[in-house]
Amino acid sequence: MKKTVILVMLMMLVVSMGFAQEKASNAKDNWISGELTIAGAGIRYERMLSSAFSFGASAYYSSTFIIVEDIGVDAFARWYPWGKTFYTGLGIGFHMVSLIQFGPSDTSILTGAAITPELGWKIDVGAPGGFFIQPGVKIPITLGIWNYSNGFDIYAFPIVYFGLGYSF
Repeated sequence: MKKTVILVMLMMLVVSMGFAQEKASNAKDNWISGELTIAGAGIRYERMLSSAFSFGASAYYSSTFIIVEDIGVDAFARWYPWGKTFYTGLGIGFHMVSLIQFGPSDTSILTGAAITPELGWKIDVGAPGGFFIQPGVKIPITLGIWNYSNGFDIYAFPIVYFGLGYSF
C-alpha cells in the first residue's frame, strides 16, 4: 500500500511539471470542485484570501474495498508556498468511520473529530481561471469513540483523490 501511495504521489509530481507553473492559484477568488477517489466522491469549495492562502469546506464519502467506509465534513485552510499550483493544507471536521467485520460482530463505527493534513496540485486547464484539475492526497485522522466499546481510539487512512472543477 505504501508503494502505491508513493507511486501516485510521484506520478502527480511528474504530471504537474508538464503544465506551465506561472499560472497563479489565485486567478479567481472562488473555486468549486467535485472529487473522485478509488471508491468514493466528494465536493469542495475554496475561497482564495491571497495568492498564498485560502480556506473552504468539503464533504465526502470514501469506501475502501467495502471493508472501511469514511464519511467526513471538514473546514480547511490551504497554503500555496510558491503562490502557484502546489499546496499543503489542514482540515478540521467531523468524521464517521465504519469497519465491517466478518464474524459475530457486524459493524464497528468510530465517530468523532478529525484532523486532515493534505497536499496536492490545483492546475488550470487552459487560460488562468475557469476549469481546473486537482490531484491530491489527504489523511483523515479521526479521534473518536467506538460504538461497541465506548473506548477512545485514533484511526487514519490515506485517501488519494482527483478533482475537477471551475473557478469564478
